[in-house]
Amino acid sequence: MAITRKTLVLLAFLTLALTSSATAQYPNGGFFTIGWGEGTIQLTCESTCNGEKLSAGGAVLGLGRSLGRARFELLGHFWRNRGVSSDVGTLTAGLSVYTVRNLFVRGSVGTLRASFGDSAGAYEASGGPVWQVGAGYDLIFLDDYALTPFVTYAKKSFSEIAVSQLGGVTSTTSGTAWMLA
Repeated sequence: MAITRKTLVLLAFLTLALTSSATAQYPNGGFFTIGWGEGTIQLTCESTCNGEKLSAGGAVLGLGRSLGRARFELLGHFWRNRGVSSDVGTLTAGLSVYTVRNLFVRGSVGTLRASFGDSAGAYEASGGPVWQVGAGYDLIFLDDYALTPFVTYAKKSFSEIAVSQLGGVTSTTSGTAWMLA
């Protein structure tokens, strides 16, 4: 049985994060997050790359500490499109704040690595800072766990993207990588 994109999106929204030490209002204590879902990645360049938006499967892994309404986090996100061998990864440190009951907003800063391929060649870029923002909602169960659907957006401009064109020609260009999951 093949898993469709719609099924993956539904699973992502239902099972994206497993959080321990949660309470009915605001979680307190350490937590571990693991999740997956569907998103979009894109690399736009000043020259050569096609800038096509690509659907991408995504994964997140993180840990942190909740103190009342604040949540300190270390997160790793990874998005991959297998069709054209393109991926984007971020490592960030940030803060989430619970605004109303189990609803939180998130901001973080870190580093990003992007690798894209298209019919013209391959493109590689990495560096920081990358700013990442998002929001989520903890659906608490068994007093100690939560399923947390969330959305994350990150964008990074690069002054230097390494380009390896077919035929062995190498050059650099500038551009922007972004992702939404």
